[in-house]
Amino acid sequence: MENITKNFILPEFIAKETWDKYGHRALWQIDSRIIETCQKLRDNLGIPLTINNWYYGGDRHESGLRVEGMKNYSPTSQHASGRAVDIISKDMSAEEMRQHIFDNKYEYPYIKAIERNVSWLHIDCRHTNSNNFMLFDPK
Repeated sequence: MENITKNFILPEFIAKETWDKYGHRALWQIDSRIIETCQKLRDNLGIPLTINNWYYGGDRHESGLRVEGMKNYSPTSQHASGRAVDIISKDMSAEEMRQHIFDNKYEYPYIKAIERNVSWLHIDCRHTNSNNFMLFDPK
């Protein structure tokens, strides 16, 4: 499998069904800013990060792009536009990753929104008119 960044392959950003339907052409559905941000976060933290891991036999498949018909699909979600990811790591908690981003805000210019009070790191690059993070809680 060919990497789309130094540490990530496309299936980490999409579900198996999307991969089966579009293959490498699914890349156009993912905002390049979220891909770049994930790689920057990986480089800065120096630890493995997991978005989707179905390609490697894991159970995560809706942590990147979500399309109609998926359990967690919502047409208003940034996931539906390929602008959001949910990240976990065995080496760092979601809260520690969030704190890293808060402490290094200028390293991550594309992160515009962060979900709080969840066990994963949700980041997205939605369009806003602010240089500050929009923090939100689960529905």
